[in-house]
Amino acid sequence: MIRFHLVRNAVINLFARRWLASLILLVLLDTATFLALKEPSGRIQLFPHLDKVLHFLGFTVLSIMGFISLSFDWFSRLKRGHYLLHLPNVILWSGYGLGIEFLQSKLAYRQASMGDFAADMAGILLGTSIVHIAGLYFRQEQNDD
Repeated sequence: MIRFHLVRNAVINLFARRWLASLILLVLLDTATFLALKEPSGRIQLFPHLDKVLHFLGFTVLSIMGFISLSFDWFSRLKRGHYLLHLPNVILWSGYGLGIEFLQSKLAYRQASMGDFAADMAGILLGTSIVHIAGLYFRQEQNDD
């Protein structure tokens, strides 16, 4: 349990000013968009449904980094851990996932998949759960008694 608190505090201290998290998020977002829209290379998959696993893991990381780097301070009266603190992040990444699938449906060499979107949503749910369980909230709210 002590190690968990050390890791949580290290993450909070590392991203205290949020500029590093924002930079990492921007690089991740650019990379994810490029990979989602580029022409497939025709490589053999290591195992079936590898793309779903990659969608799941990618959106888990995007969701966590999005929560850390994006400041939703208009919810300042809510207690830490309140579900509404996560709502803008969930909406943002759900929209991004839908947008990627829409763009893939318009490309001749790609196809949209509801399975990919379901993996995206599962990743967002896991990322949100990790933020909530780990308590990666950056400032103590005044109504936390």
